[in-house]
Amino acid sequence: MLNATLLLDALMMPAVLLRLVDSHWIVLAQNLLATEKWGRFSERELVQMEPKLRFCWETNSATEQQKTECCGHVQRFIMIFSPWMLADGKAVLVHYVPTTEISYPASENDNLATRFNLVVAGSKGGIYDWNVIDDSVYWSDRMKAILGASSYQFSGKAAAFWERVHPEDKKHVEDSLQGHLVHCWPFDVECRIRTDAGYYVWINVTGQAVWDAQGKATRLAGSVVDITDRKRAQTEIQEREKLIESILDALPLNVFVKDAHGCLRFYNEQTEKTTGISREQAIGRTDFEIFPPQVAQSNMLVDMRLRKDGGTVIAEELIHKDDYDMWLLAGKKLLTYHPAGGHPEDWILSFSIDITDRKESEIALLAAKETAEMAVRAKSDFLSTMSHEIRTPLNSVIGTASLLMDSDLDDEQRIYVNLIRQSGEHLLGLINDILDFSKLEAGKMLVEHEPFRIAEQLDIVSRIVSSLATNKGLQLKLYLGETMPEVVYGDAHKLRQVLLNLTSNAIKFTSHGEIRLEVILVKPENQSDPVLCFSVSDTGIGIPADKIGLLFSEFSQVDASTTRKFGGTGLGLAICKKLVEIMGGQVGVSSELGLGSRFWFSLPLEVANASLLEHEIKPISNLKEQTPLTILVAEDNPSNQLLIRAILSKLKHQVVIAKNGIEVVDFVQQASYDLVLMDMQMPEMDGLDATKAIRALGGRYAGLPIIALTANALEGDKGRVLSVGMNDYLSKPIDIGKLKEALQRWSS
Repeated sequence: MLNATLLLDALMMPAVLLRLVDSHWIVLAQNLLATEKWGRFSERELVQMEPKLRFCWETNSATEQQKTECCGHVQRFIMIFSPWMLADGKAVLVHYVPTTEISYPASENDNLATRFNLVVAGSKGGIYDWNVIDDSVYWSDRMKAILGASSYQFSGKAAAFWERVHPEDKKHVEDSLQGHLVHCWPFDVECRIRTDAGYYVWINVTGQAVWDAQGKATRLAGSVVDITDRKRAQTEIQEREKLIESILDALPLNVFVKDAHGCLRFYNEQTEKTTGISREQAIGRTDFEIFPPQVAQSNMLVDMRLRKDGGTVIAEELIHKDDYDMWLLAGKKLLTYHPAGGHPEDWILSFSIDITDRKESEIALLAAKETAEMAVRAKSDFLSTMSHEIRTPLNSVIGTASLLMDSDLDDEQRIYVNLIRQSGEHLLGLINDILDFSKLEAGKMLVEHEPFRIAEQLDIVSRIVSSLATNKGLQLKLYLGETMPEVVYGDAHKLRQVLLNLTSNAIKFTSHGEIRLEVILVKPENQSDPVLCFSVSDTGIGIPADKIGLLFSEFSQVDASTTRKFGGTGLGLAICKKLVEIMGGQVGVSSELGLGSRFWFSLPLEVANASLLEHEIKPISNLKEQTPLTILVAEDNPSNQLLIRAILSKLKHQVVIAKNGIEVVDFVQQASYDLVLMDMQMPEMDGLDATKAIRALGGRYAGLPIIALTANALEGDKGRVLSVGMNDYLSKPIDIGKLKEALQRWSS
């Protein structure tokens, strides 16, 4: 009974087995499709069908009868009664075919094969029935169509099928068939079979056997479905997967994928090379099975964080391989994998690239950067030292010359002393140019953003250079354009330095005529803040057109004769250009040989409120008679000691000299001083440490005015002295006017 049921369920169309027992017909077995469509046969139906059933039973011939669908539809079906041999006797096989699809011959003498083909004609798959005992096979027409063979070409033996199976598939099919016939394993196999046209198609063969009482298979029936299109689609998918895998193997990237359990599912060729672990060793295993414990533990922690937070993780990793280190730029990304018929899973895509060369370059660049920074620091220290060492004797030269100029000298002596002072000031100017250029080149020049009056800066420049112009018989003219803002934000000191340099140059290279300094307002489109255009024009020697490009280059002048005749380092205009550019402006020049030149620069300056300058500290222009002060001077150089004592004594102040910082700290505790002039570089204790020590005493020492008096002139020196508690900063050589202003300011 069980074997009959399995056999019926394997058939494509509804079928029922009826059997005659004690003059009564009973339903021996009925497949699922028949039960679904028509239910069970009633006793009345069996009585009605009894004549035709008996005819089929006794004559071993097929017959037919109509039946209405049990759900009440009007469509009628033809029941085909066919004799059916079982292992333990005979039965009647009942098939159903819709009357609207197939018409049947009226003759009841049609042979069994014809009738059976009509039943299975509507099936998409082919039907076969193999009598294992006598090796006879029934092939449906659809089966023959799938195999590409006509009826007369396809014999009723199993060999007709086996001779068409692809040689590579035969063993697999035979093993599957024997497994079913002998061990009752399911028979469901895919293979290639040759058509009459000579090409192969893919088929899926399923079947169910019937066994006798001794367990020997006597019959096998089933279906054959053409799956060529499906296999072609599968092949295309496989080819695409191979292509993708080839692409991933060709990439210079390490790519691998781990499933939800941490097992490796994909592992490309580059990863094999990088890790030295083959795909066979990696696929299906976890990190702990193929990597050192510390590496596996680190990977697990990153994976856990990624599964928790999602997104992508990118980091640089250092791995030790053989006898060298390898740097990787590694990334991990969470992927959602949808298994067929299962729930979505979180998989992890990992990728990395060897950046060892880049890291080595970075390390080399870092070392080069540190070396360069050390060189810059060394250069800065050298310039600071040289500045101090050169300015210290210059301080004595210029200061002593200034003192002599105020003494009783005859005309010839005054000429010589003035020459000494001018030479010293010229040398000081050269040093300042070199220091300024060094600061600009190192990028250490800071730009201030403070309010100032434009007219006031032009007036200062005019007063400084007016004597130079007058001595050469030149007219100095100032022009301030209309609608100029009164106060702007910017760096007044650097603006003044550029204007002084350009104006001094104009006077230097002009022997007759005039110098014109002017400022006009320009309002660019789509810009709220004004742009001020400054220009200095002269009627001097002019510049050849082919030499204009050299003007703003370092250490460059028009020709050697210019240097011999007018002097200078060739740095002035280069410094002007850099100063203007760090303030956000542009610089340019126009000139005509023999007629003069015009140097100009433009600066974007933000307009400020004039009220911001109401409480500013302005320079003291008219010095009042000062109250004598007791001043402690820290100075280790004997010449400068003599000079500063002479200057302060001439100003009627009392002076005490300390040779180093230790003496300064001792002296301020032993006596009361109105003010300290502190040198920066001294033996045993410098000025910075001495100031810190004085401020640390507290009490009245915290408010004792301390003014730095130093030959250092690099950017940052003023900031350092103020940061340790000094009140002001004066550079050497000493400007007596600035010294008097500072003394008057801090003595109050």
